[in-house]
This record gives sequence, structure tokens and C-alpha cells, in this order.
Amino acid sequence: AGLREIAFGILQGQPSEGQTAMKLKADVMGSWLEGDLSKAYPEGESGEQVVNRGLQSLVAAASMGTTVIVVAHGGLIKMCALQIECSAEKGRTMTSPSVTKVLSSPVVNCCCSTVIYDHDSGRFHALAWFENLSDAAAKDDSG
Repeated sequence: AGLREIAFGILQGQPSEGQTAMKLKADVMGSWLEGDLSKAYPEGESGEQVVNRGLQSLVAAASMGTTVIVVAHGGLIKMCALQIECSAEKGRTMTSPSVTKVLSSPVVNCCCSTVIYDHDSGRFHALAWFENLSDAAAKDDSG
């Protein structure tokens, strides 16, 4: 449950092309992408809730073994990626190069992010964000 998509509240299940929906999404997401995670969708989640839920789930998954595969929605992973990058070193902000790279990276279906969790420090370290696997040559072990 912790890796589900962002709860969009009153927008959940509604067409995203409507003027009201587009304005509300731009307002909330714009705040989040500027680093203000306190803003929430009406009857939905704030960025803080999304990130906390996602990171708690990733930490729980990391405790399941040395190599773990997690499948989640792109919006959730993008928000967690931004938090991981911002907290990777002191003074890093939404305008730092590694963070802006994450911001500008497309999140396509079937993409892969590779992160390592350091159990001693309680921190994640990213090796790669949002690699597009649909372009990769398929590995066939059938002979």
C-alpha cells in the first residue's frame, strides 16, 4: 500500500485535461517541485505524506534482503528520488544539478531506478534514475 500512486483527492478518477484539474495540479505540483511539500491536494495527500510513505516503504523493502526489486508508480518514485537527491549531501536544494537532472528526467513505463540503501547510515544512494528499459535489448535465455 505504501508504494501506491499519489492520492489526488478530489481529482482522483477525474479527467486530467479539465481546466480546474490542470490548474490544481499545476499549483500543487509546482509547490512540490519548488521544495514546498506541505501543500496537499484537496482531500488528498501532501508532498510530505507522499515522500514519507514512499521512503518508509523503500526502507521496509530494503530490509527484505540484499537485492530487492520494487515496483511502484512513477509519481511516487519521482518524489522519493527528489528527496533522496536533496538529502544526499548538506546544502543540496531543488536547484542543485543532480536534483534538476532528476526533475527533468522522463519517467516512462518500464523504467528502472537503481538505489542502494545503507543500513548503517539509514540513507539511500542512487546509482541511476529512470533508465528506459523498453529500449534495451531483450535478454533471451531460451537458447
